[in-house]
Formats: sequence, C-alpha cells, structure tokens
Amino acid sequence: LKDILRREIEAIFGRVQGVQHSAFELTDELVNWLSKQTNDVEEGARMARRVVERELIPLLSQTLLDKPQKRKWHFKVKKGQLKVV
Repeated sequence: LKDILRREIEAIFGRVQGVQHSAFELTDELVNWLSKQTNDVEEGARMARRVVERELIPLLSQTLLDKPQKRKWHFKVKKGQLKVV
C-alpha cells in the first residue's frame, strides 16, 4: 500500500510542480500518515487514490491558493493532523 501511495503522491506532485513551479518533499512521514488513514488495505490502488484525493489534494489546493508565491513545501504531521509548512 505504501508503494502505491508513494506513486500516487509522486504523480500529483509532478503535475503541480510542472504547472506551479513549486517543489514538494515526499517524506516517509507523509506516506505513513496517509497509509494510516485507509480503512481497507485489501482495495489497494483504489483505496490509496481515495485517501490521496480525500486528505492530500484539498490541503495542497488550499495551500497553493493561500500562498501562490511560495515555491518550496513540506508536509508534516502535528497532533495527528497533516499540515503544510
């Protein structure tokens, strides 16, 4: 599941980096946190895509809208919540 999550995240980061010219760091902390958000590991890629769409994309989108001039981003887990710094 973590490998699938990593591929999904890399694809999204690649698309955003190409358009927004922003750099995102893919960390084990991000992948581990997203893997803990899954309900059914048996669904594999479908579940990984849903978790990324539900948890990562809205946060990423809002962050880019709030601070479009910033070019380097890091995702951190603080108090059980995913944050962008």
